[in-house]
Amino acid sequence: MGAYVFRRVTREDDYPICSWLVAHAFAKIGKDFDVEPGAASPDDIWDFVNLHPGLYEMIHPLQRLA
Repeated sequence: MGAYVFRRVTREDDYPICSWLVAHAFAKIGKDFDVEPGAASPDDIWDFVNLHPGLYEMIHPLQRLA
């Protein structure tokens, strides 16, 4: 949450954090990760999806980059 507070205080939205973009995109279709889209972190998204496997479907398995 530190980055969220810092960016709100400085009004720095010129360079959005990737997880925020993902959370905002999902919010547009009525999905969320139990956090405000502007406060979402990769861990929030990962934890929510793993705790609610019936809500999301993996369409491409994760693998290490070469």
